[in-house]
Amino acid sequence: MTAAERLDEVARILAAGILRARAKRVESQANSKRKEREVSLDFTAEQSGHVLTKTRCGERK
Repeated sequence: MTAAERLDEVARILAAGILRARAKRVESQANSKRKEREVSLDFTAEQSGHVLTKTRCGERK
């Protein structure tokens, strides 16, 4: 391998690392924006708005 070939290989490796880091950063930013748009409805079972319905036997679920 010549010196120029080694330099080219190092440049390709560094470029691949930079592209990977940028892609990771963009993905992280997209995930954080997606999380900001989500609405959290943290309620315990006792606080939920779920309505108990009667089953066929007349018992509640």
